[in-house]
Amino acid sequence: MATMIPDGVGAFHTDGERRFYAFLQEVARPDGEFVAWYTPDVDGREPDFVLFHPDLGLVVFEVKDWALGQVRDANPHTWTIEVNGRAEARPNPLRQAREYQYQILERLRAEPALRLPGDAHKVSVPVSAGVVFSNINRYEYETKGLGRVIPPGLAFFWDDLHPQGDLFTDPSGRKFRERLEASFPPMFPCRLTGRQVQALRQALFPEVRLPTARPPAPGEDRERLRILDHHQEALARRWDGGHRIVVGPSGCGKTLVLVHRARFLHKYNPKVRRVLLVCYNVALVPYLKRLCARHGLGLGPGGVDVCHVFELCQRVLGEPVNFEKEEPGYYDLVVEEALARLPAYPERYDAVLVDEGQDFSDDMFRLVVGLLNPETDHLLVALDDHQDLYRRGAERRWAELGIRARGRVHRLRTAYRQTEQLAAFAARFRGLEAAAEPRPAAGQLELFTDYLTARGPEPEVRACPDPGGLVEHVADAVAERVLRGGVPAAEVAVLYPTKKAYGFRDPPFPRRVEAALQARGVLARWASEDYRSKAAFDVTTDAVAISTIHTAKGMDWSVVFVVGLDELEPGERWGKEQLKNLAYVAITRARYELVVPYVAENGLVRRLRRSLGQTAGGRGNAV
Repeated sequence: MATMIPDGVGAFHTDGERRFYAFLQEVARPDGEFVAWYTPDVDGREPDFVLFHPDLGLVVFEVKDWALGQVRDANPHTWTIEVNGRAEARPNPLRQAREYQYQILERLRAEPALRLPGDAHKVSVPVSAGVVFSNINRYEYETKGLGRVIPPGLAFFWDDLHPQGDLFTDPSGRKFRERLEASFPPMFPCRLTGRQVQALRQALFPEVRLPTARPPAPGEDRERLRILDHHQEALARRWDGGHRIVVGPSGCGKTLVLVHRARFLHKYNPKVRRVLLVCYNVALVPYLKRLCARHGLGLGPGGVDVCHVFELCQRVLGEPVNFEKEEPGYYDLVVEEALARLPAYPERYDAVLVDEGQDFSDDMFRLVVGLLNPETDHLLVALDDHQDLYRRGAERRWAELGIRARGRVHRLRTAYRQTEQLAAFAARFRGLEAAAEPRPAAGQLELFTDYLTARGPEPEVRACPDPGGLVEHVADAVAERVLRGGVPAAEVAVLYPTKKAYGFRDPPFPRRVEAALQARGVLARWASEDYRSKAAFDVTTDAVAISTIHTAKGMDWSVVFVVGLDELEPGERWGKEQLKNLAYVAITRARYELVVPYVAENGLVRRLRRSLGQTAGGRGNAV
């Protein structure tokens, strides 16, 4: 079936659009070759359908539900249609489709990657236009002489869309493709590279392009970091109601799906005015706010309300909550009390989007579900079980929490944010062999080869002689990359599990790293020092971030140093699985380069080194 964007549409403008959507889903084969957009936004206008095939280019379709008896007159400019006993002039549907066609061509000419060499007015993508008459059969159409106005070869008819028709009953899709080639032959060969296909999608549908908050480091592919794949885009463009869960590994774009979801709900669904975007991590809130604001979304009442879950509890309770330095039991009681007071709380949201869902307790989920407006009932939860640091998701039963997501759990599998080396390293560390994970459809991979195989340096696990030497090594390595390697300071992070790492007390480990960096002329800040530091954390500030692994969840940097893992052993505070998850979170914060210095080998370091050994060329050195 074709990749439909959006897929799972709950409401169509007309019955004809619904039938043509189902038709394309069924006949546009082989799977993965075709992409079909329903009512995409093209400079504020919405063609009914745009169909893409890498060999045929684009075809714009205008769908009309008119019955033959309604057509009183037709000419190249207007058709006169009888509606409720009254004659109304309507634009010629082929002319409408061609207006969209010309609009799309103008958009493509503005994209350098799609222009033909030597001629800025010509593009490398053929664009055609056609019509769908969902309630008129071909014979009647031709008998009435309408073929003199719109040639029947440029249209699909009722008999084409019928489930028993020749096109519908061909499981190979060969007849449909032959029909397309005959009706809309490309004016020139269409042979697009994966990069050109991505440029095409960005040019036509800029909602897919999410601006990055920071400039990338040298060696990173700037555009690849902005891209959502077909599945992610389809999820982001859903505007029908209901509860959904998105599951995927670090780097697969779950947070971007949430931001796009908020944008599309606001743009296309007039019933959705208040949107709640809630996460667990305090430091992630300003990052999410920046993403929303940079994408044109208003913040606060009437827009997208972004907060962490304990701030949400504070609003419901109507009294202050201490956001730090309390025992875990205190926060459990806060959530429990907020849930008890929820019936008296007047505010409700038309849509609720949850990031870091694996960190939410059952009562936290009950709280956010209780804040949903039952008339709209939009809920989207994004999570990654491998980042569960609080042992909350193992036995979760969604239905018992009021989340009706059966059959609506979607899995994202492509870690587009990381390089091939880092994604493979993280997967091996988790013990996930590549063969164990179902792969995306071959056709989709073929379309995006250039984007899904970004390469970078191998991860590095490096031994240091002692804790002091480790601090000096990290400071030297960061200074080398920032001062001489051209890496923006904002794109570097030093992550650690606890500020008491290596027995440092006064000053603690983060302060020592900060001082060592500043002594070398590199600005740095301790981003997780306290609640105020976390709440004010700005990923665009030109300074190296020094942070706990917990605070870094949900964010990423081009270059990441992970220190202190060799200090961790299973015990009362952390179990073996939690430690593995903590290390996984840490190493997946890196997009391009990862360095893990250590002093002594423990179980985690040995696991990291074994993972390196399976990565060709992986570096495990000593200072």
